[in-house]
Amino acid sequence: MEQAPEHRASKILTVATVTIANGTDDIAVFTPLLARGGKVAFPLVMIVFFVMTALWCAIATALASHRLVANFLDRWGHRIMPVVLIAIGIYILCGVY
Repeated sequence: MEQAPEHRASKILTVATVTIANGTDDIAVFTPLLARGGKVAFPLVMIVFFVMTALWCAIATALASHRLVANFLDRWGHRIMPVVLIAIGIYILCGVY
C-alpha cells in the first residue's frame, strides 16, 4: 500500500509548513539571541533549526509508519491526544521542571 510520490511529497510539505508555522512563536526567544549573537548566530541557529526539524519529522514518520503504532494511533489517538496536550499545558503552567 505504497503512496504515490506526489501524495507523499504533499504530506511532507504539509507537515513541514505546519511545523514552521507553529515555530514562529519562538521569535520572542530567538530575537534577543540573534541581536546579540552577531553574524555567526543567525546561520547557526537556522542550520540547527532545520536539521532538528528534519530529524523530528523523520522520527515521527518512522514511528507513525510502524504497523503497531499506526494501528494504535488510528484506534486511540483521538482520545489520547487531548489528554496528552492538557497534561503538557498543566505541566507548563505549574512550572514543574
